[in-house]
Amino acid sequence: MTPYSPTAWVNDTSPAMSATNLNKLTNELKIQATAQSIANTLPSWTNNVAPAVTDAAPLNEMERVADAVAATLGLSYAPTTWLGGWIPARNASNLNKLEAQAVANRTAIDSPPPSEVLWTTDAYQTGDLSLWHGQQEVSADRITCVTPPAEVGGGPRNRAFLGRSRIVSGDPPLFGSGNNRAELTRGTSDAPFNDGSITFEGHTTQGSEIWLAFEIYFGNPATVSDANAYRPATSGSWNHFVQWHQRGGLVTQPLSLGVSSSGGVPTVFNCWTRGGPEATAPTSLIVWDLGAFTYGWHQIKWNVRFGQEGVGRSKVWRNGVVVLNQTTPCGFNPDSTGSYSNYLKAGCYRQASLNNSTVYHGGIRAGTTEAAVA
Repeated sequence: MTPYSPTAWVNDTSPAMSATNLNKLTNELKIQATAQSIANTLPSWTNNVAPAVTDAAPLNEMERVADAVAATLGLSYAPTTWLGGWIPARNASNLNKLEAQAVANRTAIDSPPPSEVLWTTDAYQTGDLSLWHGQQEVSADRITCVTPPAEVGGGPRNRAFLGRSRIVSGDPPLFGSGNNRAELTRGTSDAPFNDGSITFEGHTTQGSEIWLAFEIYFGNPATVSDANAYRPATSGSWNHFVQWHQRGGLVTQPLSLGVSSSGGVPTVFNCWTRGGPEATAPTSLIVWDLGAFTYGWHQIKWNVRFGQEGVGRSKVWRNGVVVLNQTTPCGFNPDSTGSYSNYLKAGCYRQASLNNSTVYHGGIRAGTTEAAVA
């Protein structure tokens, strides 16, 4: 919004009590009321006596709105109570007080609280995997931090390092799931794969909200070497590259981003969501279509509000375009262990198949606001 320049009132005639100056203040309060969703009946002054100078109502409405806006911003204001006409006296102090509050409100509106950054690794820019809590892989060479191969590049942000997750044909399934995986994990204090820090503490539980942003690369097998090529499952239809995973494990994870495939051919990007109590009545899995799959680099931003029907929400941007914005159950309430929190997984997870596949991640950022993951 355009900065507000307050009128400096000196006395009851300087500057003149004209519609110009009064409307300037009234219009500013209207803008603020709209920004903060406050209903109002603010006046439009037509001259120095309209609305009538003997009527206190227009002035008191201006005071009320200034006070209401201040309250939404956590500011304190003591509004003047006008009794009639210019009573209190037609002096500068009361009008200047109102002007000052309009300025304070505008400053607060234009300067939102600083973003809360929960995790700003930019994924692998330490040159290693030290910022992750755990590695789920069949051997130490399946998940590595590498300098960008020439045919892959550093992605949209020209990363110096990338996270590489690779599945090789014949890799045995992990954890009895019957599926292939090469995933990194980062948890909360009550979730597994945690090194003692509480990066996401309180931000992946029911009623909380979190933002995630990252870059990801899928190499086209027709144009890049096998070592950098992405191939989805041939024996099934699901392939995940990021998950918010419950502490328990009776059913599939409640939230994930991935690729749907058919006969080993990637078809669309997808988002999985589900909720309910995991152990007794989990909701049905919903697979949301995020648009046609394409190879190459993609920038993903994902906002999750953990909650059940009518509260939970999943919103996804791909390359700057909103591809999902749905109110839907998000996260178990609770999971089978009684926990309400979720931990982060990133890499390559799919139904077991006899083909090689590689996924590259660039920066991964997490925060409580959109600005935190910019």
